Amino acid sequence: MSELPAASGPAAQPNTRQHAVPSAPPFWCRVFLFANIAVFVLQQALGWWLDARWPLVIQALGAKVNAAIIVGQYWRFVTPLFLHGNLVHVAVNCYTLYIIGPEVEAAFGHARFAALYMLAGVCSILASFLFTDANSVGASGALFGLIGALAVYLLRNRAAFGTMGKRRLQNIGSTLLLNLGLGLLPFIDSWAHAGGLAGGAALAAVIAPRWQLELDAASGQAQVVDGNRAGTVWWVLPAAAAALACAAVLAAQLAR
Repeated sequence: MSELPAASGPAAQPNTRQHAVPSAPPFWCRVFLFANIAVFVLQQALGWWLDARWPLVIQALGAKVNAAIIVGQYWRFVTPLFLHGNLVHVAVNCYTLYIIGPEVEAAFGHARFAALYMLAGVCSILASFLFTDANSVGASGALFGLIGALAVYLLRNRAAFGTMGKRRLQNIGSTLLLNLGLGLLPFIDSWAHAGGLAGGAALAAVIAPRWQLELDAASGQAQVVDGNRAGTVWWVLPAAAAALACAAVLAAQLAR
């Protein structure tokens, strides 16, 4: 839980009171974590039951395969987010989600977190579809979206979070540089990472909370409120999802 310092002014005392920022307990990050593990177990079971080669099982379950998307299998813009190539792949992504997911969900709330994860993930698959023909799977694009969203959130509230926020931003910057560098390896889909990062940051620029102190008329006490009205309008997230879906279908149609 983060805190905001009390508003400064002539009446402010040297030891100003701090106000807790509203935060949401983890829910969707646990759902996505469970889904990744469950689908990986399903992959293993199907491969053993059908005695099928591992890549064929992943492709059948919905890997990003450009040729399949072009002929109308548009669900492949979503299903790759829950598929993984091997045990190390799913373990690394699940650990990353376990570490960063609760922090992002606490900051954005349940609905905005779920939208960030899924829409940034679709952005990652769309970028991969547009810029590389290689088949790909994995939740890393969605995770890059969460990192991009967290960076935007901290930047937007940098005055409130002070030194703590600055240190967190520096850590995020170092993590991004390291992971983007690893993306240059031949078996890493760097376009998916870049697309997820851009998608998460762009959506967060619209919906990220902007914490500010307001005086409650009834109690006379200062309280922390979200000053970003666009982020709380109910139709913003469905509109973003619809726009991204149209962009994905249009890209597939133009690629024919």
